[in-house]
Amino acid sequence: MNNTTFMGRIATDPEYFRTASGKGVCKFWFAVDRKYKQDGQPDADFFNCVAFDGIAETFGKCQVAKGTKLLLGCEARNNNWQDKEGRKHYDIVFYVNGFEFCESKKKADEAPTPNNTKQAKGTKGNKNSKNSKTSFAPQPVDDDDDIPF
Repeated sequence: MNNTTFMGRIATDPEYFRTASGKGVCKFWFAVDRKYKQDGQPDADFFNCVAFDGIAETFGKCQVAKGTKLLLGCEARNNNWQDKEGRKHYDIVFYVNGFEFCESKKKADEAPTPNNTKQAKGTKGNKNSKNSKTSFAPQPVDDDDDIPF
C-alpha cells in the first residue's frame, strides 16, 4: 500500500500546464508544519507534489494558490535520474490522488497574503496575459455565495 496524507498549505504558486498529449498538470511545493520544533531547525517540511487531469483542472477552477490550506491524499513515487556527468540524483514526488479544502473561502480571503499578491475581487483573468500558463488557469470568482465550501 502506497498512501500518504498531508495537511498543510501550498508553498509555491502552482505551475499549470498541459503535456503534449493534452493531459492537465499542476506542480507545486506543499508545506507541512512539524509537530515538534527545535531551535535552529525549520518549522515545516516541504514536499514536491504533482496533480494530473481532473484534480489539476479542479485546482485551477477553484483558484488553488500559494497559501491555500488543503488535506492531500498522495502516492509517493521515486524520481531517480542520472545527469550528463554520470551522477545519480534521488528524489520523491507525491502524486495527488485526492484532496479536500481545510478552510472556507472567506477565512482564506481574510488571512494575510505574502506581498499582497491576491488578485482583486471581481476582476477577470486574461488567458493571454504573461502569467497565464494554460487554458484552465485560475479565474477569480465574482460571487463567493455560489461556492459550496
